[in-house]
Amino acid sequence: MTYSYQGPMENTAKAKKRREAVSPKKTMETCRAVKDMKAEKAIEYLDKVIKGEKHVPYTVHKKKTPHQKKGTPGGYPEKSARKVKETIQSALKNAEQEGLNTENMKIVHSAAKKTGSVRKPRGKLRSKSTNYTDIEIILKQKNT
Repeated sequence: MTYSYQGPMENTAKAKKRREAVSPKKTMETCRAVKDMKAEKAIEYLDKVIKGEKHVPYTVHKKKTPHQKKGTPGGYPEKSARKVKETIQSALKNAEQEGLNTENMKIVHSAAKKTGSVRKPRGKLRSKSTNYTDIEIILKQKNT
């Protein structure tokens, strides 16, 4: 999987998680929610989502989704929020390794895409399908 970010790559840090067993639709919405945030603010936001204090607004995959307190359809995708948070923390560690200032890093690209599914048999007549998702995050240092 290649990065779909086509901007300038100087002062950037990248992180990618492959074949995570999370819902692709919920992970796409979570990535959309944290894009253009500062990295530290995004981690705080995802902590609140994991605790159930804030919701992730669903913009595309919102069919039959109930409205939350602010009047927008959304949910509390704990598992995908945890995986996106791990990816952001990994990108921050990569930025630290490259010698960038990690306090003013901004998420310029965050994406998730479905990479496949596997059917697991559960007895003679039933089976369970597990979806896999790739998550990619690109952080860029703000010039201040």
